[in-house]
Amino acid sequence: MHRRLDCDPARSEPGRAKSFFFSADWRAFRWLTRARAASAAARRKRTPALIGLLLGVCCLSGPTFRTAPAEEPPAEFRLASLVRRLGSDAYSERDAAEAQLEKSGAAAREHLLAAVENPDPEIRLRAKRLLRGLRINELWAPTQVRYATDQTAASAALSVIGKQTGNRVLAGDQYGTFHDRIVTMERLEGTFWEMVDQLCRSSGNRVRPHYDTRSPGLVLAAGRPGKNPVAYSGPIRMQIIRARRAFSEEFDYERLSGELSHAFQFELQAMWEDRFRLIAYRSHPELAEAITDTGVRLAAAQSTASGWNVAGAGTRQLSMNLRIQPPATAAQELETLTLSWGLVATGDQAQLDI
Repeated sequence: MHRRLDCDPARSEPGRAKSFFFSADWRAFRWLTRARAASAAARRKRTPALIGLLLGVCCLSGPTFRTAPAEEPPAEFRLASLVRRLGSDAYSERDAAEAQLEKSGAAAREHLLAAVENPDPEIRLRAKRLLRGLRINELWAPTQVRYATDQTAASAALSVIGKQTGNRVLAGDQYGTFHDRIVTMERLEGTFWEMVDQLCRSSGNRVRPHYDTRSPGLVLAAGRPGKNPVAYSGPIRMQIIRARRAFSEEFDYERLSGELSHAFQFELQAMWEDRFRLIAYRSHPELAEAITDTGVRLAAAQSTASGWNVAGAGTRQLSMNLRIQPPATAAQELETLTLSWGLVATGDQAQLDI
């Protein structure tokens, strides 16, 4: 799934607009539970063109010489050099070094932590700024899971997910038992939510939040996982629970003519990882793009400006509605549905004793 992260500079908190890409069908005017392979379609549409670079060899009077490419310096030396350049006398060089360290991501963490103690105040300032940006980016990124084998017990696979991501995932509770059996994994690595959904499909379990809000977490319990259209964006999973399409016919006796119209609405559900502490959220997502199989672009049937709601401390799931303008009745499929949802979140919290 592709995603777009837009920082909101007006907020002091790490507020971002998350984008969710869905693909769903409504064949013969009925919403089906089958979700189309949106990720495969997105890859086909977004496959970058391959650009070939031809390296010409100049021929002078004499034999042709081929210059060997310069070897890249080891990563550790390169990162250490970039940190030193944060204190360069040239402003442009300092900015360029900071930009390259930012692109390096987590690989530069140890060097930046050491740079916080550097006697040069410019290096200290920029290192702290880079570390803060790194923490924010990690907050809005998904955790990763990697299996060592493609066949294992469902309970063992769930244990791996919990240990590698730090999320509290339970194998059943007093309200539902966990269906444990040997499962075969189609993928050995992926994001937290991708691997949870894969485990549910292969083991016959469903995922839901823990009912006790004092002890937040996720529970996998026996039940059909469903085939809801689903999208992932960072640490968040959003799915379409149901869609309502209502038809109505209006007859004008003066003109002796009738008009058939319809409207529909999506019911959405969002869940997120433990480390993602949701503070506030827009009351409903905004429609970024909706295109039918006939190529018609649909507009939202509700105001794009929605207020902010405060999320409770134990909130792990939210439901919301999205209304869009109905397409022509000839449309049989919604090929593209992209939503943007404004969120404010924080990471791990610390307790201050005063």
